[in-house]
Amino acid sequence: MKTLQKQILKKIYSFETKRTILELIVRISSIFLIVGAGTMVFIHILQKLAEQQTLDLLQLFQEDIETIRMYIGEIMYTLFEELPKFETVSVLILLIISVTLILISIKNFGKIKNKILALKKYWLKH
Repeated sequence: MKTLQKQILKKIYSFETKRTILELIVRISSIFLIVGAGTMVFIHILQKLAEQQTLDLLQLFQEDIETIRMYIGEIMYTLFEELPKFETVSVLILLIISVTLILISIKNFGKIKNKILALKKYWLKH
């Protein structure tokens, strides 16, 4: 009877170990992939703005503070008009998703840590 219980426990712990490792790999990979994709799209936006010479408008910020106050609305409107809309929305969506995944991972960190410690304790004993 004891060997049957040990076999069952070993199978359960093996299953939990595989599931925990897979869960960690999926979480970490998805965070890196989403952050990487967001970074690439953001760099693409900056390159597009540089090609259009839209970033030259930012040189006005080196001028007198009164000049900035006078033209800040026009500068912001021009930047908004020149931004590639689809890419900008994509970056914002990827940013929201990555922040959400990171917050969920931080929230569940205690559970995952306890699960890993329990699995480690079992496997070091047996």
